[in-house]
Amino acid sequence: MNEKDIIKEIINLDEDKIDEWINQRINFLENTTTEDRDEISLTSYILRRAKGEKDNTEVHGYIPKTTRLKKESFELAGFVLDDISYYKQVIDFIREAKDNNIINTEKNMVNNNYIMQIIQCTIINYLGLYSNESKRNTLYNSRADIDNNILSIKEFKRNGSAMCAEKSSMAQNILAFLGYDPMMIYGYMSTDKGINNEAHAYNCIIRNGKAMLVDFTNPSFKDGQYYMPSCYPVNGENLSNFMKGKAQIEVEHKDYYTENGENKEDITSVVYASEEIDPMYFEKKKAKSFSEQEIGKATISVPVEQKDKARQIEEFNKNKKDIIK
Repeated sequence: MNEKDIIKEIINLDEDKIDEWINQRINFLENTTTEDRDEISLTSYILRRAKGEKDNTEVHGYIPKTTRLKKESFELAGFVLDDISYYKQVIDFIREAKDNNIINTEKNMVNNNYIMQIIQCTIINYLGLYSNESKRNTLYNSRADIDNNILSIKEFKRNGSAMCAEKSSMAQNILAFLGYDPMMIYGYMSTDKGINNEAHAYNCIIRNGKAMLVDFTNPSFKDGQYYMPSCYPVNGENLSNFMKGKAQIEVEHKDYYTENGENKEDITSVVYASEEIDPMYFEKKKAKSFSEQEIGKATISVPVEQKDKARQIEEFNKNKKDIIK
């Protein structure tokens, strides 16, 4: 079933059948997933790709609880997605929303923006709002020298230790749970505000020949709260080139804030890549040290439709004022 069928089924569930339905859905995904590797990490992908064993740096579909994920393949400790409790929260959010916010009855299709917002809020509620590499390393290192060096995703709950690998893998399984056919991409990210060539994990969904990169680690910020993941539309040809390392995708990330009663935006330019990108990318762009034609080959400019995003934030906030506790 696709996302529309799954979400309709969730909306029509009897309250006393929800837990049973969640277990049946997870069992189905565990038994039908195409991902059968024992380990997933950024470094292992790069090494496999260099040997010609795998063309693209992505994870397809549901990640089973037997697969250990690592932030780097040389790390001794890894984590597994062995908790299903957050699926109940996703279902609660869907069932509490107004029907037309979830399913567009005129077009008979799922409102993807709203679903992405629900997933973002679920991840924040489960893993916490803020995190840093120091806390993450402390957690991993605490398990590196003992026999049981596999962390449960539950050990990252609201303690500031979960970052892109943990958040995007959790998002990957929620997307699959809801009937999407997602990819988790291990790649790189740079920004014009000082992040250069940082290893980064994010997600992608494809529908009707259109792709959407979704970054749940860097959500939009509005009035002191994080709500929407960063969502960037990419056409099929550009996505194909991107995953083969032949191009980067340049986007604009817009955060919203209020100053003296006036709504404002803080714009950050972000470059996503499936292979390592030039850490001087933005400096070269500012200096115009290469031609417009060369920029066109290397980058894909993708504007973000902020009007719809702002409206979705407003509607979601009306339905769930206390979403982030």
